[in-house]
Parts: sequence; structure tokens; C-alpha cells
Amino acid sequence: MFRILNLFVLAIFFSCSNTSSTTNRCSEEPDTLIGKPIHFPRTLLQVKNGGLVNADSAINIIEGSNYMVSIIDATCVKCIYYRLNILDSLFRANLPPEVSKVFVINIEGRAISYFFRELYPAINAQGILLLDTAFVFERGNSILSSNINHRTFMVDYHGKLALYGDPLSQPQCLDQYINALSYR
Repeated sequence: MFRILNLFVLAIFFSCSNTSSTTNRCSEEPDTLIGKPIHFPRTLLQVKNGGLVNADSAINIIEGSNYMVSIIDATCVKCIYYRLNILDSLFRANLPPEVSKVFVINIEGRAISYFFRELYPAINAQGILLLDTAFVFERGNSILSSNINHRTFMVDYHGKLALYGDPLSQPQCLDQYINALSYR
């Protein structure tokens, strides 16, 4: 009976201590996102020359290459004015030019005209801007999160999430992105 109890206790001990040995290099969180395949739903619209076009051509260009993705909330005016523009400048200044920068902007469908009238003129970003009116990008990839560290990430040329973390709140993440891209 004592041996059975010991085996039971050992089994519980090993099962409780079995955690993921992989952590995200930027945030020391257990990795639940690394290696996830990322795809762009065809319902996304690309902002181009002050209007909306089908995003298929932009999506086809970035697939099969390394690229950065940042999810921006359009209901947050500060996110558009500062976050989007600063991230784009930071990525353009520090990452190789062949690494595409994609900004998925979450916005309600009824707010699109307001976006173009009030917010779009302030956008200086040269990356690809995609509008998502129903969180289809985040839901389709099972990455819906309010955690700011999960809203900026690098996708490798296999189409899998390779690294995530917000370089604005955690500057060491930018170094991690640069190092990861230099090995690819």
C-alpha cells in the first residue's frame, strides 16, 4: 500500500512540474503562441492611397517571407497617432528593408468614414495597413488578446509566429527581433 501511495505522489509531482520549457525570449512568459501558423483572412481590406482595396495582392507579397505584424486598435486615437507611426519608424530604422511591416487595424465598420476623415491623415506609416472590422484576423488565428505583448509579433517565412513582444514597452524585444532576423 505504501508503494502505491509513493507512486501516486510521484506521479502527481512529475505532472505538476511538467511545464513548458520554452519561453518567449521577450517576455519570459510560457510560450503558447510560438509556432502558431498565421494566415490573413481574405475579408481584410487594405488601406491604399486614401481608399480601401482588396488585400489579396498585399497578402500574396508577404507570404513566404519574414514580416512583422502589429495589431492596432482604431478606437484608441493615441494608438493611431503614436503607436502605429512610432512602431513603423522603429521597424524601418532597425529591421532589414525586405522585412514587411503589417499593421492590422481593428475598427468597427460604421467608423470607417470617421477613420479616413479624422485619423488617416495623421498616419505616416509606410507599412501595409489592413482594416479588420470584425476581429477576423485575431479570431481566425486564435490570438485574440488584450495583452500588449501579444499584439506585436514576427512571422517567419514558413508562416509561423516566431517571436512576440512589444518593443515600445519592452525595448529588449527589438534586439530579439533583430537577432532572430539575422539568423534567418
